Amino acid sequence: MLSFFTGFVAVLLGVIALRQNWVRALPGNGFAWAGIIIGAIGGVVGSIILMVTVWIVMAGSAGG
Repeated sequence: MLSFFTGFVAVLLGVIALRQNWVRALPGNGFAWAGIIIGAIGGVVGSIILMVTVWIVMAGSAGG
């Protein structure tokens, strides 16, 4: 469940870093883009895992 939150935090921090690099005209946007992309993938995968886990638990408790 923690990956659900950390993915979105990574996207937020990646966007902030990308904006700061753009405002200050600094090179090295690769790490910011990597944080955005990997954070988005992690957030989506974490959300799917969370939904499947909740669905399994709900299905198990209803069948008993």
